[in-house]
Amino acid sequence: METETTNTTTTTTTSSETTEIEAEMENCKLTGFLEDFMFQVPRGPGGWDMSEVVYQVRGPTYLKSKKKTPSMAPLFEFVGLQMAQIPDQPKAVKGKKAEPASSFKTTHIATESWSALPRDDLQNEYLIVNYIVPGTPGVQVVMYFRATEEARDAIRHDQESTEKFTSPNGKATETPPLQEGWQSILHQFWQADQTYCDARFKVIPCMDKTAPWAVKMAVGEKPALVGKKLQQFYFRGPNYFEVDMDIASSSTAARILSLVRSLSTSLIVDVGVTIEATGVTELPERMLCQCRLWGLDFKNAVPHPPTEMRSHTC
Repeated sequence: METETTNTTTTTTTSSETTEIEAEMENCKLTGFLEDFMFQVPRGPGGWDMSEVVYQVRGPTYLKSKKKTPSMAPLFEFVGLQMAQIPDQPKAVKGKKAEPASSFKTTHIATESWSALPRDDLQNEYLIVNYIVPGTPGVQVVMYFRATEEARDAIRHDQESTEKFTSPNGKATETPPLQEGWQSILHQFWQADQTYCDARFKVIPCMDKTAPWAVKMAVGEKPALVGKKLQQFYFRGPNYFEVDMDIASSSTAARILSLVRSLSTSLIVDVGVTIEATGVTELPERMLCQCRLWGLDFKNAVPHPPTEMRSHTC
């Protein structure tokens, strides 16, 4: 895999800004944040915030120049976060090989009765990113992002465009072509198979300057095609795309997350996601989504409801 470097411009949220954030939270309904759902993690210290990092992504001439440029605004907006404990694992039976911890996770969050996904909101598209974090107890950190209008239009390009378009060869087609590289790659990603998604789903971490040196070195800030390192699961529904990332499937990732988890309440971590562009027509890249974890306390994760209380249909 090609090694990349990334440069970011970050801002640090200080205690003096807390009052402003609390006031802003009163206007959540106006800004569209998801509210009043089970396992909800509040916005602010000890939870999450909007990320103001300006990520450097592959620019229009990257394949020749290797130059990166500042990304345009993310294609999805961060609208909410849930955190829940993973159900207890079965105890090992003498004489039988114990199953790995990752075998007992809960995936496909969108089908759970407690999921914050607005299932009836078919006017929008949602991206769900579920980090399955090992530890005692195991925890799921579930992030919800809502597509901007331009992202939604690209995803539903074949479904919603009804105007006739005449191509250069004079033949009439039902839909005009997607003009921007990010439009075509997003449209394809939303429909692609496991192999394609694993090869393109790219995570870019960004540690706040106040983070301990050991954490900065362990996490780094290089873009990573995590599907090549972790076991990932992809699910699609009428108005969503879900990515479940099994951290326990990589011993290296599990060790790094163990360190981060032990210090999480004192860390500010920005996490960005993009779809890697590998061809000229797919450039420049654009950030898919990004968020800030602000002193997230894993001890606040709530146990899952009993199995009989959960629904497995969307």
